[in-house]
Amino acid sequence: MSFGSNNENMLNESQYASDNSWQYKLPYVIFLSIFFIDFAAIRLGIIPRFSTLATDAFAGIVALMAIFYLARHRSLNIDVKYIIFFFFFCLVMLFGYILNSVSAGTMLMGIRSYLRFAPFFLLPMILNLSDIQMRSQLRFLLVLALIQFPIVVLQKFVFKINPDWVAGTLNIGSVLTMFSLSAIAITFGFYLHGRLRFGAALILIICFFLPSTLNESKSIVVFLPIMVIISVMITTRTVDKKRLLVVAGLGATMLFTFIMSYAIFFGTLGVEEERENLFLVDPGKAATHYLFSDTLSDIDPRKMLDLEKRVVGQVPELVMGEDRVARLDSVLLPVVVLSQDISKLAFGLGAGNASDSFITSFSGEYEKYATLNVSIPQLPIFLWEIGLLGVGMFLMFFIFIFIDSRYLANKEGISASIATGWAAVVVMIILSLPYKPFMLFSVLGVLFWYFSGYIATKCYLDKRGINT
Repeated sequence: MSFGSNNENMLNESQYASDNSWQYKLPYVIFLSIFFIDFAAIRLGIIPRFSTLATDAFAGIVALMAIFYLARHRSLNIDVKYIIFFFFFCLVMLFGYILNSVSAGTMLMGIRSYLRFAPFFLLPMILNLSDIQMRSQLRFLLVLALIQFPIVVLQKFVFKINPDWVAGTLNIGSVLTMFSLSAIAITFGFYLHGRLRFGAALILIICFFLPSTLNESKSIVVFLPIMVIISVMITTRTVDKKRLLVVAGLGATMLFTFIMSYAIFFGTLGVEEERENLFLVDPGKAATHYLFSDTLSDIDPRKMLDLEKRVVGQVPELVMGEDRVARLDSVLLPVVVLSQDISKLAFGLGAGNASDSFITSFSGEYEKYATLNVSIPQLPIFLWEIGLLGVGMFLMFFIFIFIDSRYLANKEGISASIATGWAAVVVMIILSLPYKPFMLFSVLGVLFWYFSGYIATKCYLDKRGINT
């Protein structure tokens, strides 16, 4: 998206700056912070809790860099569709605030929640990363990823902590699983494009896969096959067919290994109550318990938005213990409730207005609704706070990234290898929306927006025949 400057000169100048200034080192500092600061502050408690705001500080720095970049070059090397997306998404948030008369404090927290990671989308464009630079960053991330394996082993077999917390330095097992599967997808991409030999790819995949097996994350059963299928489908016409078969075989082997180890481990527990809740042991009962519940029948949708008539204590009772709203019910509930007011169904209750905050006065008017399910999945939060229009816009953004990834996957260079895996990662993020709040976790949020920005920038430049 240009405003009058020469793209080639701008790229050369940006390249010189990134190679010879602190800006080029910034991604490494950010990567270190998202892998270790939350872990040290929340899990280990060895640094102050406010240090977790480091991600916000980095986002502010990148936002200022983007402002100076635009003022200097009068151009953004990303497709105009992304500019339009951000513009209309901010409008949706604004209308949600106006319709619901949201307080200033809640507005501030809502803006932080939804736009916290957005500046990282522009960082790859600002730095104009070459293949050599991106390869260096990937190697750095590879080290951080491989460190998770020995930490997970210690957490599982030495400290014997709850499987949900067997997560390396990523705090929660499901987050480690999503990160590990993303690493596997990128490894598939490099192997499919001939940038990794089979032996090296196999070793990396094993190191990424085992931590997710040890923390017993059931999402692998859904995410892994789909990620393999996506990686294979978008490169069918351009890569060696033998490599496609190898990737498919590796995916099937990993899935079988996980199912067998999961079933064997829980089959030896001898605890009937736990076995009844396992998808791989008793799928029927597990689905009833995990996906659906009877709590919706006890809720009067007409009263949920009427704070004056709502029974005191009703929402906390739904959050606690076994009476919490199940996953799919938590998705259906906001649609049923908000359908009573078309404007609220479209724009939601306002970003941040259904979530609580560590600053009590900044908590939303409907602060407990986003946590009706103990896992706090992302999709119900979206539905409560930004409505169907907001959800639709986020899905459109994911589709934009998927389309650009598919385009690059059939090109040359390191961006093609990354794009092949990233297309699968985007699909995983979409499927995770009813499962986990990926926007709450710095590792997932920063890396998703950063590499999505890299894909968007490289696609824009490639379509215009500009080499970086």
